[in-house]
Amino acid sequence: MSGTKSRSRKPRRKKLTASRAKAMLRDIFEARHDLSGLAEVYDQTPEQLSAWANDAGNRAVLRGLCELADLQTQLMLSRYRQLAVGELIRQATGEDERVTPEQARKACVDLLRADLNPPNANTAAEADASSNTEQDDLRALRDALFDQAEGGAS
Repeated sequence: MSGTKSRSRKPRRKKLTASRAKAMLRDIFEARHDLSGLAEVYDQTPEQLSAWANDAGNRAVLRGLCELADLQTQLMLSRYRQLAVGELIRQATGEDERVTPEQARKACVDLLRADLNPPNANTAAEADASSNTEQDDLRALRDALFDQAEGGAS
């Protein structure tokens, strides 16, 4: 038997300092790495990355960045949608000589089918529903108060 034992050691992971956490956040923001690359670059285990992401402050920042990215995407889609509708109008009205009558007909159909609802229509509907519920609750409270006042005055 030899005097040296072969042990498999797990490499120690570095603690994520505030400056390294800031750098990691920037890398996430700039989409420089996938999760496994991020763990490798910052010498973190998946558990450590998960714990970092579950921290309330980090989670709020990440959530805010996601919302901002979604808004930017919606804005970009809205801009290109406007260009697409303009192109459909040119095709439908025959302004583009290269367009066949069948293409013009299809462009007209596409324009008629265009969904013109604002992007946050569901959010507005939910807000209206919530507002209606609040108004119903206030109405019920007011009715209950008037019933008590009338009952007490009799």
